[in-house]
Amino acid sequence: MKKRVIQFLIILCLSIISLSAANQANTTIIDIPDSNFKSYLVEHFDRDGDGEISDAEAKVVTYINTPGNYTQGTITDLTGIAHFTNLTYLICSYERLTSLPDLSSLTNLVTLDCYGNLLTTLPDLSKLTKLQSLYCSANQLIALPDLAKLTHLSDLYCSNNHLTSLPDLSTLIHLTTLDCSHNRLTYLRGLSKLTKLQSLYCSGNKLTTLPDLSKLTNLLTLDFS
Repeated sequence: MKKRVIQFLIILCLSIISLSAANQANTTIIDIPDSNFKSYLVEHFDRDGDGEISDAEAKVVTYINTPGNYTQGTITDLTGIAHFTNLTYLICSYERLTSLPDLSSLTNLVTLDCYGNLLTTLPDLSKLTKLQSLYCSANQLIALPDLAKLTHLSDLYCSNNHLTSLPDLSTLIHLTTLDCSHNRLTYLRGLSKLTKLQSLYCSGNKLTTLPDLSKLTNLLTLDFS
């Protein structure tokens, strides 16, 4: 009898410890060093009014659209975004970002829009396998990361950067729009398998020839001016 009581008490203690740890995890305050980014998040997502963003508050957010979308913003750092694991839309265009943090935990992301910043590179995006739209135009990118695993991508906008080449796009069989205009591209490759492509914008580059596009029977717009 005594043995059963001891076992019960041990199980009860472990359950209390586990529950306490779970509650503590949910109330963990996220470190957000950029004061402007924190102000935006607190204004929109601080449910308990404590002036902070907890892990629990972050996990219910599905849409972030920072305030710099139409005028040059003030946010320079998105550290803390990794906790928003249920995000489907991350729009941080027209801010002052020179880099993006690790986004690999944002596996539900459908749209990533970082248009009009000061980015020279993008982080690894290979875990974002649900991504459908990537907007990274009007930055200072010299290269794009490997996009081969983003097989659901339908829109890729990377114009007005410093790209000298594109990564292999042959696996992006659902791509309907590719805008790589106003870069420093000397050639295009891997387009023959993009049979759903409807719009291809590659003007303002250093192309001397175009690849064979005869298999792109759904192509409606081709701009290589």
